[in-house]
Amino acid sequence: MFTVCEFNYGNMETLSCVCDETSNKCWVQHHEKLYDNFAALIKQVQDLLKPENLPIYYQVINFIHTGVSFSCIQDIESYKSSYADWMKTVGTEQVHPCANFGPFDLSEIQSPYISADKLIFYVQDNYTKVPYRVESQYPLCDPKGEIFYNLLPYLKTSDE
Repeated sequence: MFTVCEFNYGNMETLSCVCDETSNKCWVQHHEKLYDNFAALIKQVQDLLKPENLPIYYQVINFIHTGVSFSCIQDIESYKSSYADWMKTVGTEQVHPCANFGPFDLSEIQSPYISADKLIFYVQDNYTKVPYRVESQYPLCDPKGEIFYNLLPYLKTSDE
């Protein structure tokens, strides 16, 4: 197993995001126990529900659901700039993984927020760079709670 990232919270507590390179399975480790279900983790790590831990909460929930396939968009302006650069290569002689996608309208991307009983945050596919809006029940305490990854809308062109 290898550690992808670690998060410190509370009184020097640590959550480690780990993956097994043989099975491609990913877990969050807390005090030697591995979790692949966010609801089970939240029962043991109630501190994740504190407002100051929201940045850890949404990254951990994304990791449990997607492993290393998607990463949270944290630096919005940097992401928008790199996405614009990425899209400039589409149509060049390079074969590009997102040649058939986008451009997407990035204007709605903002810092994670809670609206009613939903957590909303934004991620990118690490291979294609395609952006998604993620919606999750908040707090996600039900093991059957759903998380939705929705593509952002396409950017409207002047001839539409």
